[in-house]
Amino acid sequence: MEKDDFVKVLEYIENHITEKISMKELADFAGYSPYYFSKLFSDIYGIPVTGYIRIRTLQYSVGSLLAGMKVIDVALLYSFESHEGFTRSFISRILLEVWRSMKFHVGNQLVNMVQKLL
Repeated sequence: MEKDDFVKVLEYIENHITEKISMKELADFAGYSPYYFSKLFSDIYGIPVTGYIRIRTLQYSVGSLLAGMKVIDVALLYSFESHEGFTRSFISRILLEVWRSMKFHVGNQLVNMVQKLL
């Protein structure tokens, strides 16, 4: 299976992003066993399908929060079990990205300082 064959799967995820999407549901949609589908997705995209869905859900939720929705409403809209679960997932993902960004920028600053000294 090629990356292009997964376009319909990605569209399915986008169209059902506010629902709880199971691995079996996606595997059935693609016509594979859950195990084989999961392996193919990870091999092609370099991320587990569940991780991809989590990231896309959080990306959509940012838009909803910026549009003025309440946290509890966003959590329920995107099928989180509770607003605490959504908040925990959101904060851990955002903090991870902030940390990576800081590490990248600090690392670049150190490289620039060393280059200036040489």
